[in-house]
Amino acid sequence: MSEAIQGSIPQEHKVSSEAPVKSSLDVRENQTVGVITKTIGVGQEASNSFIYITIYWSFMIGSVSSGALWLMGFVDPVMTITECLEMIKGVWSVFVPLITLALGYAFGKGK
Repeated sequence: MSEAIQGSIPQEHKVSSEAPVKSSLDVRENQTVGVITKTIGVGQEASNSFIYITIYWSFMIGSVSSGALWLMGFVDPVMTITECLEMIKGVWSVFVPLITLALGYAFGKGK
């Protein structure tokens, strides 16, 4: 009887018993990978990568800006050392909260 039922099903609707079963990894590998996905990854990897990228660039931009302001304090005779230090404090008043927020998110998430 099963042969009679199979004979009535059109060829395109038959399910092969040899069809490969795709896992979630196979589906993820076949997705189109963009520039951002290549940089930060997907899922939990992306979350962690974004945190570390934020911390890295905050330190880099803050350090370069502070260094430039420090050098400007020596080059520009009109600017006093206290003005130079106030400007450096202003730079870090922007980046320290970003770094603190990123670290708090990275180490404070509960599982």
